[in-house]
Amino acid sequence: MTSRVLIAGEHSLVNLGLTTLLGSQPAFRVLAELPLGEILSAAMTRRPDLILLDIDSNAGNGLEVCAELCRLTCQPMVVVLTGTPDETLAQRAIQVGAAGFALKQEHVSDLLEHIKRAQDGPLLRDSGRQQAVLEVVRRAARAADPAAFASLTPQERHILLLVSEGRTNHEIAQALQLGEGTVRNYISHILEKLGCANRTEAAAFAVAHRLRDLWPHS
Repeated sequence: MTSRVLIAGEHSLVNLGLTTLLGSQPAFRVLAELPLGEILSAAMTRRPDLILLDIDSNAGNGLEVCAELCRLTCQPMVVVLTGTPDETLAQRAIQVGAAGFALKQEHVSDLLEHIKRAQDGPLLRDSGRQQAVLEVVRRAARAADPAAFASLTPQERHILLLVSEGRTNHEIAQALQLGEGTVRNYISHILEKLGCANRTEAAAFAVAHRLRDLWPHS
């Protein structure tokens, strides 16, 4: 049986990556990628089996959206995605009815496993699954390493943070009052220092090593 999926989040690179990942799996069919603010109406209209909900939003209302989705009469299974390995956050997601909780920095195979297991129902029903999720979060929290970004200047860290949020060069230039050519140069230096082939790899590196948590005001 093929599960019909909606993907919701504010970061276009993450949405695209999830669409590409699930597109390679015959068990899933992605219906659409949506901003967080549009997912409730889309869920009621399109009635998906599964929703991947990236809660890393400046609005900070991701878990509220999750709770509302879990109360819908169409009862989609909701997998909460975040780059923040926070045990309290994971517990709250479980309490509001999430069927899965996954970290965006996890290996692709582990992320897929979380998504597939969500079809079994909400985490709240299975204490074994709850503990497995919390242990993944605890391990990730212990793994934070500021040294991963030691080669970058504060400005480069700031630009990398914006890249990881899916901002374009034009948007970054406007936010930092720089020329687009200057931004391109900065990104080239960042890729070279981190050993990344492209901005998608750099964005994944930033999420995996928790740049936003380590330097929230970069």
